[in-house]
Amino acid sequence: VCSILKAEGEAQAAAFLDRTPAARRVPLAPSADLLAAWIDADGDFRTLPSMLPEAGHLDGFFACRIERAG
Repeated sequence: VCSILKAEGEAQAAAFLDRTPAARRVPLAPSADLLAAWIDADGDFRTLPSMLPEAGHLDGFFACRIERAG
């Protein structure tokens, strides 16, 4: 989601996982395209407007990887 609000990102993902037992969160790992600073302790992707000021800053964004369990 294009939002810095946890209610619109992390909380929505958690609510989906709570009501969907056939789904599970899969942590992301840093890569050449995904900087370690953008991955939080849960393995989710989060950017903030304060990041990369030398490049004109980033938009606020949240993403997590969810897959069907089993």
